[in-house]
Amino acid sequence: MSRASDLTFMRTFSGGDPEKIKKYVGMFIKMAAPSLSQMDESSANSDWKSLKTTSHSLKSQMKYMGMASGAEFAQRIENICGDGAGTEEIPELLANLRTQVEQAIAELEDELSKL
Repeated sequence: MSRASDLTFMRTFSGGDPEKIKKYVGMFIKMAAPSLSQMDESSANSDWKSLKTTSHSLKSQMKYMGMASGAEFAQRIENICGDGAGTEEIPELLANLRTQVEQAIAELEDELSKL
């Protein structure tokens, strides 16, 4: 299985400072699960505006964590919510996004333990 995350950008962004890396990775880990829960709730309520907003925010954070595949799922969700077409794809996209986030969190926690 390929990695869901890559801290190359974060290392550059933080100047290689382990404390800054820990701070930003910790923030992502802390906010990812609540964001996914909010996205599930928004989807269940057909609240596409809220889902689009949360997806956009999570996508930005995933990019910092080098989560290209996860960010692509979030972008697709964001686009669907903006267009209003293809909303039947959202449950599968959310499931794929959740898988990517869960894998990335495990990888990131492992990375944190090495800093």
